[in-house]
Amino acid sequence: VMKSAVAFDRRVFGRRQTNIRASLRIGYQVVACTIKDLSEGGALLEFDRAVDLPARVRLSWPDQPNEVVCEVRHVRRNSAGVQ
Repeated sequence: VMKSAVAFDRRVFGRRQTNIRASLRIGYQVVACTIKDLSEGGALLEFDRAVDLPARVRLSWPDQPNEVVCEVRHVRRNSAGVQ
């Protein structure tokens, strides 16, 4: 039996690759990040250094007039997936 080289993608919404400069507000602290991909249901964020995030953060970027409250789904070194 041969295994497929294509990984199974469990995402409900398609993601589009981006390179948007953004920021997270964590209480009174603001952390710069880059939105590497974006979908209707979430985003992949990249940071300049390893991060330790709480369960919820507020994400903002220039094209988004209001902060978006996001649930942190995973953190891996200098990136995080949010929903």
